[in-house]
Amino acid sequence: MLINGKSVMFKSVVAWLLAMVLATPVAAISIGDLENEIQKSARSEIVATYISGVAMGYMFSNMALEAEGNAMMFCMPREKRPTPQYFLNLIFDAEHKGFVDASAQAEITLLARLKAKYPCK
Repeated sequence: MLINGKSVMFKSVVAWLLAMVLATPVAAISIGDLENEIQKSARSEIVATYISGVAMGYMFSNMALEAEGNAMMFCMPREKRPTPQYFLNLIFDAEHKGFVDASAQAEITLLARLKAKYPCK
């Protein structure tokens, strides 16, 4: 498909390649670093908001998957209204129970814990 003489597919591929090249692991945070940042009281709210945003992204992705008729990643009850602290607890519990260590990526750990806690039947 052409828009203004340029292929949409070409633009999509270029955008994807730029995202892959420019994205760095800086966006990811280890559980240990997450704990350290929370220790700094000035940053604890920012960290909680970040993790909550990651979780909301997972939840919105889930809704999109469901709307398209695809399998969801996890099936949290709709009436559940988790807080940022709830999401942090899921991550820290995974470390404290020995599922992961402090070097594990917090964002992926959160998704894994949501999948384990709220499996789809």
